[in-house]
Formats: sequence, structure tokens, C-alpha cells
Amino acid sequence: MTGALKTHAIVLLVNDFGESNKLVTFYTLENGKLKGVAKGAKRSQHRFVNALEPFTWIRLAFIPSRTGGLGRIDAAEVESSFPCIRSSAEAFCMASLCAEMVDKWTRDLDPHRDIFHLFLWYLRLLQETDSRKKATLFFKVKLLSLAGYAPNWAKCSVCNEAPVGRLVYITLKDGGFICENCGKEGRMANHVSVGAIKTLHHIQNRPLNTLERLNISDYILNEAWGLTQKLHSRHLHMVPLAYKVLSVLEDRRNQT
Repeated sequence: MTGALKTHAIVLLVNDFGESNKLVTFYTLENGKLKGVAKGAKRSQHRFVNALEPFTWIRLAFIPSRTGGLGRIDAAEVESSFPCIRSSAEAFCMASLCAEMVDKWTRDLDPHRDIFHLFLWYLRLLQETDSRKKATLFFKVKLLSLAGYAPNWAKCSVCNEAPVGRLVYITLKDGGFICENCGKEGRMANHVSVGAIKTLHHIQNRPLNTLERLNISDYILNEAWGLTQKLHSRHLHMVPLAYKVLSVLEDRRNQT
């Protein structure tokens, strides 16, 4: 990549870099993930005018390094800072979780327009809805698919039939499920309801612009959330920090 780059971008991560600079990770529409230095960003409050904050949608002017190192952020103009997300601890943690997963599951300079559009759609939805956990579940399921780790939620991995009965048994190693009849033979312990599996299949295959109208019971939502958390953590070989923070917030809410 040579010459100046101007593109739409979403800020993923921001870290201090020396005494006066910031190191910023973006996901861009045209070039995928980029990392660059914003020189003097810690000393000046006027140069970037709050543009270099996590999950801010910006128009970015970026100068790539000629030697393959870190580029330089020349300018950043805010398209939307999604203020409602920042005013809620839960929404902020949800957005942080999704930003962390985009960062972990993408490579530098490997563009994927669908991931950019998914993340932007999610931030807009999170800004507008009170159903934050449901919106984040939508994102997690779609990202699994775009990253190439989506299980086959439609058919049992043993008999290749649609799920029947009340339960299915989860096989994280194989990235799928085993129906109740096949699971009985192995006496498998990890299971969720057929309703949760059908919901995940529906989310995975439904267009983004129709998902907002999808109704999910709290029971199914919590089952599907827990399962996707296990899948993400297994594939990433780690539990994203935001999951732990969200668990603490939920425990505190349940105690009040």
C-alpha cells in the first residue's frame, strides 16, 4: 500500500505510545485492519477532536509507512461517536467485546467489507436499542460466519438430520451439535435446547436488515449467548476480557 489513504474507518483500540502519542487500531472499509500513530494526540485536545476513541466511526487520512512499520494518522473526522453507547456501562462493554473480537479475528491489511458493514450496523443498532444483549448476539453469530468458524446449526453432525426432541448436545471440538437420539448413546453432558439451535441458525442466515424484528425469549437468549461465548473463547484460545466485565455487571444487576 503506497501513497496517502483516505477511507471510512471504525476505531477498535487506542493505547498510549510514548509521552505524547497514541497508537490506534482501525478497521477500514477499503484496507481492513490498520495500525497507526497519532503524533501529539495526548498533548493536543484539538487536533483530532475526540475522533480517536474506541468504536468511533470516522473519515480517516492515513499515511502508510514506506518501510513496513507503523503508519501515521494525518487526520480523522468524526462521522458518529455513538454517544448513547458511551453513556451506558453495559453498552460500552458490549461494544468493547465486539471491537476486541474484530481485532482478534482479522489480520492487518486484509480487507473484508462485510465485516466493516456488520460492525457499523451493530454500532448503529446498539445506539438505538435497549436490547443490547440481543443486538450483540446477532453480531457474534454473524462474525463467526464471516470469520469462517460458523457451525452447521441445521443438521446433527452424526446422523446429518435436523434436530428433533427437546435438547441437542454441543460438541465444541467438532463445531456443531449432536441430536438427542445420537447423543443418548454417548451420554454427553453439554446440552442446550433445540430452540436455541434453531434461533442461532435463523440469525446466521437472516439478512441484517430483518434481524431487529426477531423476537427471542430471555431463556433462549441466555442459552444462545452462553454457547456463542464458549465458541468464541475456544477458537480464540482465550476468554475476551469484556466477557468477564459483562459477567460482573450482570451479577450486580441480579443482586439489586
